[in-house]
Order: sequence, then structure tokens, then C-alpha cells
Amino acid sequence: MKAIVLLSGGLDSLVTLGQALANGRQVLTLTFDYGQRHAIEIDAARAIAAYYRVQNKLITIDQSTFCEAKCSLTGGAAASTYVPARNTLFLAYAAGQAEIIEAGEIYIGANRADRTGFPDCRPEFIHAFQGVLDQGTKIPARILAPLLELEKSDIIKLGMRLGCPLELSWSCYNPQKTKPCHTCDACRLRINAFRAVEDEAEKTRSHCS
Repeated sequence: MKAIVLLSGGLDSLVTLGQALANGRQVLTLTFDYGQRHAIEIDAARAIAAYYRVQNKLITIDQSTFCEAKCSLTGGAAASTYVPARNTLFLAYAAGQAEIIEAGEIYIGANRADRTGFPDCRPEFIHAFQGVLDQGTKIPARILAPLLELEKSDIIKLGMRLGCPLELSWSCYNPQKTKPCHTCDACRLRINAFRAVEDEAEKTRSHCS
């Protein structure tokens, strides 16, 4: 079966791609350039797609779409990293691509950690958008969010089990040229999650010894 995978270049989308491929899907990945400050993630998405030898399609959304948003990711001074209706737009593009290539599934990396600040990562949103596809497309694709109930550390462990190249992913929202800042919310979440996985592994080793 063909599938569309939303691939930002981040950790979540990488593991989501790994899961889609583990499910035996023939994948087209979609990456979006919407004027984000952390555009280095686009390079990460390309590297991940190249690693897996899957097609990666870059879709450019006019930067003026989000230029007035009070969001630090698109150049605003606000601390918020919420981009209005971003996943709504991404899934709409994915739905069109799914019909074009006759893909039966669309994979998105929404997860439990994102629910508080991002309403378009919640189960209710995924369910509602599935209804949009069911009513608004001739051959509705099924939206799959395999990480929906997982915390960040669980996502890392799943990625390890799937053999995902976690080192290729990019999480930083405020990059210093080609290096992560290690201080933004995304960096701290990633660092803490990896630390939790390492601590758990160390406890397991200590218990076994």
C-alpha cells in the first residue's frame, strides 16, 4: 500500500516514517517550507529521506501566510511556538497528494507531549480531520498517528527498536547556524527524553548485573 508521511525532519516525524516503512508501506514523504526560522530541519528531512531511499517532496507555502502570526517559529517576538492551523494545512496538502498517487494512508507524528500547546495534535483533531477526508475526497485516505499516545522518551525507544537514524533528526527551534541552541523548549524536551531513556537503560543494566 502507498502512504504519505509528513516529514518535518524532527524526531517525531522520523520515527513515524520508520513505523510506516516497518508496516511495509510504499512511502512518499512531504516536507513543508513555510518560512520557519529553523529551516535547517528541511535539510534534516532530505537526509532522512535519502537514508531510507524514499521520495521527498518539498511543498512551499507562501511565507506571508504566517508572517503576522504571534509565533517565534516564523519570526515573531512571542514565546509561543504554535503556528495557527499548521497541521490543518499540512494534512490538506497530504490529502491531495494521497488522491493523486492513490495512497491509502497518511501518517502524522502527533504525540502526547504536543497536546497541551498544539490543538492540532490532539486525538479530537485527528478524528475530525478524518471526517473531512471521508466527506471531501473521492477516495479517502486513512490518517494514522502511531505516536499519538506516546511521550517523547517512548518515541525515542520506539525509534531505537525500529532502527531509526535518530542522529539525523533535528529538534531545535532556535538554531545557531548549524548547531542546536540546547536551550529552547524543543531542545530541552529532546535532551530530557534522551536522558530519561539512558537512565532507564542504566538502571536495567545495574539490575541485571
